Amino acid sequence: MSNCDDMKVVTGEDINVGKIAFRIPRCGTGTQGGQGEQGPKGDKGEQGEQGIQGIQGIQGEQGETGPQGIQGVQGPQGDPGMSINIQGGTYREPGSSKGLPDLPAFEDTAEGAAYVVDDDEIDGQYDLYIHGEGGTDWTVVDNWGGVPGPQGVQGEQGPQGEQGEQGIQGIQGPTGETGATGPKGDQGDKGDPGPGVGDMLKSVYDTNSNGVADKAEKLATARKIELTGNVTGYGSFDGGADLTFAATIANNAVTNTKMATMAANTIKGRASSSGMPQDLTAAQALAIVESGVEIVSNANGMAWKYPSGVMVCRKTLTISTDLNSAYGALFQTPPIYLGNWAVAFTAMPEITGFTLVSPEGVPCYATAIFGGTASYAGNCWLHSPFSWPTYSYTFTVTGIGQWK
Repeated sequence: MSNCDDMKVVTGEDINVGKIAFRIPRCGTGTQGGQGEQGPKGDKGEQGEQGIQGIQGIQGEQGETGPQGIQGVQGPQGDPGMSINIQGGTYREPGSSKGLPDLPAFEDTAEGAAYVVDDDEIDGQYDLYIHGEGGTDWTVVDNWGGVPGPQGVQGEQGPQGEQGEQGIQGIQGPTGETGATGPKGDQGDKGDPGPGVGDMLKSVYDTNSNGVADKAEKLATARKIELTGNVTGYGSFDGGADLTFAATIANNAVTNTKMATMAANTIKGRASSSGMPQDLTAAQALAIVESGVEIVSNANGMAWKYPSGVMVCRKTLTISTDLNSAYGALFQTPPIYLGNWAVAFTAMPEITGFTLVSPEGVPCYATAIFGGTASYAGNCWLHSPFSWPTYSYTFTVTGIGQWK
């Protein structure tokens, strides 16, 4: 290779990245060598910046509406509201001078109470003041309306409209229960006598020729006749004689609805002697009740001794005394002794009545009874703001306790 002896291939140290370089001296042009092998793939470069956004495309056609979704679960029911109770009457607003009752104070009214209040600004118009649940002041409904007037008279009834067309017949309902059997019809005429067969000869069983057997044979086997239900009993019957037997009414079988109707204000019983029950008047019934009460009357009054052991004693006595002993700023009598009971109690009774009747124009009063016992009614004094000479005073005292 003339003039090219100094041609040299550069070693790897002279190679740039991704390229192979040859240092060739100036010499004549030789034939092009063959293509070398492809070098290895280089590392991936960094991502470039995002390009600008493209133009928005045309909107597509709207799709068909989808089917409706199923209904959601119903929410819980809310708490019930508070009912109000409109009070009677019409009231005036706070601070108003109208001649109407004052509206009650809020704190003096109950929850739910409502009051019709005259509106000062509009004649004939009313507000509604309501005490709401848990409220601390009035809830006011302005221009609630006027007080309702009386209901007008009912208008005349309008003419009846034409009858509508008959509706379609409904389906047939279930068959009702069978009704009760009707009354038995009259017996038909007696038929002509038959020729008769067997051993029942007319000459034996119908000797008077009236068409009725003179007698019947006894039953070969006696039959039991029995009552059941609220009345029970039984007997044996063979046809030879009438049947009688005892019957028993069940406990609690006779209710009020099964008894005889009674007149008003009467009691079932018997006033005197034995016999069927009677409808007793109130006076007759009271007489029976009081027939068991022992009544005692003597100089110490009266006593009513009841069978239960309760006793009522009452006595009335008139005492003459002066009322002129100084007692502080008042005047009093000497002690007044009410005396013994008509019958002694088993223990000190309860005083259920004590009355005083004084002369006309003598103002006075009796003290409480003291010093009583089972047999002694007790004592008292009379007091008056004035001094009085001797007058008669009437006392009535009643005690209730036990006599046994």
